[in-house]
Amino acid sequence: MRNFVQHGGNLDLTAPRNVASGEGFIIGAIFAVASTTAASGAPVVGVTEGVFDLPKDSTAVFAVGDKVSWDDANHRCDT
Repeated sequence: MRNFVQHGGNLDLTAPRNVASGEGFIIGAIFAVASTTAASGAPVVGVTEGVFDLPKDSTAVFAVGDKVSWDDANHRCDT
């Protein structure tokens, strides 16, 4: 197939802020988890598929199947 570029699980992105390895971040409509630590504006591979243990709002309660939102201002999951 001539139009295949890459698998979408790992994307080459530009860090929108200083991110540590394992931190979530949003670029446009893409949510990813940083695979390495990167300074704001530096290249970073964002992982877009998989299961991650991420910080959450202390009052948030999730059940299996619930939608989870990313609070990009506070860098955590929320309802």
